[in-house]
Amino acid sequence: MKRTLIIGYGNPLRGDDAAGQKVCIEIERWKMAGVYTLPAAQLTPELAGEVAAADQVVFVDAARVRGLRICTLTPEYSCQVHTHHLRPGGLLALAELLYQTVPPALMVQVPAREFLCGAPLSPIAQRGTENA
Repeated sequence: MKRTLIIGYGNPLRGDDAAGQKVCIEIERWKMAGVYTLPAAQLTPELAGEVAAADQVVFVDAARVRGLRICTLTPEYSCQVHTHHLRPGGLLALAELLYQTVPPALMVQVPAREFLCGAPLSPIAQRGTENA
């Protein structure tokens, strides 16, 4: 059975930024065989092992987009080194460097508008998380 990893990330204390984690938590409730979820505040280098162990990865995050957006991802190699957070492509590149494997990956961007501390999900982000 294929192992699908869903990483929903964002700050749950900053309004719509919680959308990625909310999608991840909802999918976890479905208890689908072969689907593993990982809600995270941010993408960190420590996640490279989880990514490398998956047969496919789906990243879910809030974004300033008009509607739900889904695109394929490839490893992103750059000279910039961030010790505490990565972009999805950077995490894929790190998995490839450390574990010599990179699974197929998708990015799901949930439409978001409100990122204020303590704010609830906006109506557009709420609809986006349901659609995602």
